[in-house]
Amino acid sequence: MDKTELSIAILGAFSFAYCITDSTLSIYLENLGLNSLQIALMFSALAFSFIVSSPIIGGLSEFISKKYILLSSIFFAGISYVFLVIGRNYILLVLSQIILGIGVSGVTIISMSEIEKYIKTNRGFRTGISFSVQYFGKFLGPLVGGMIAFLYTSKVSIYFTILAFLVLLILVNFIYEDKKSIPSKKDIVDILLDFEKFEKNKELFFVSLTGFIEFFLINIKYIFIPLILVEMGISILRVGIVVASFYLLSSLEVIFIGKFLDKIKLGPMMIISTIILPISFILIYLSSNFYFFLLSSLLASIAIGVIDVSTSEAIFSISKRDQEENYGFYLGFSRI
Repeated sequence: MDKTELSIAILGAFSFAYCITDSTLSIYLENLGLNSLQIALMFSALAFSFIVSSPIIGGLSEFISKKYILLSSIFFAGISYVFLVIGRNYILLVLSQIILGIGVSGVTIISMSEIEKYIKTNRGFRTGISFSVQYFGKFLGPLVGGMIAFLYTSKVSIYFTILAFLVLLILVNFIYEDKKSIPSKKDIVDILLDFEKFEKNKELFFVSLTGFIEFFLINIKYIFIPLILVEMGISILRVGIVVASFYLLSSLEVIFIGKFLDKIKLGPMMIISTIILPISFILIYLSSNFYFFLLSSLLASIAIGVIDVSTSEAIFSISKRDQEENYGFYLGFSRI
């Protein structure tokens, strides 16, 4: 297994573990006594953690072993769910999301930069494959989480998430080999504070703005959709199936989307998809029945697939150097 395939596998496995509680976490938090505002603020803490940690991790990857960053990030992600279980006050629950944000951004930056670095031909198609594996992991996660919560409780799905991260941590420690990187000629402080480059690079700003719109809408969906479906009388098992189906559609679509994007310019497709995405979310919230909700979700998944593949391609084509740093800036800005 080469470095690209290994990075795709790690990102897919991490996505599985990270998304196990996608369909149950907001329900679990509501059962703890949290209201909608408190749940929204918790997820805002996750986004804030992305904003702060992503550029820093992207810069630190110039100096620190990528394997060390991966292992630390997976460890942080696992610990964050331990905090969810033992959390007896709101501050500890918020802290769990901050720690999780550091873990997710670290794994995403290192894995995506390694994937894109070694892709030489048919970049759109191969990038689509990498997103397909990632989405398939996200498909299995809420499906398994929903089944566990249905058979037992939503808290048991969190225990299973911790176990999944532990297994992944052990596997990455044994199978991931980190080649010696060429030390950066930049000073570490210059890299971490090099926001001037971000401000002057119009392409990087445009791509990051597209990602910001996407993640803003996605966060709204995954916080409140499970709660809305439960209020409609949908069982927690069916909620898990709905969230999983969204990811399954995305995993199949991005392969064809990537192949299609190899033949056209990325800019227009990003603009069109960024317009379609909020429209699809409006349709989701206006859904009068379950089937219209599914059709609206299909439209949203297509738009998200185009944005994911096109922004990833664009971010790594801006500069062949400092890929981790650029992707860190992208993640940080898009999570605002």
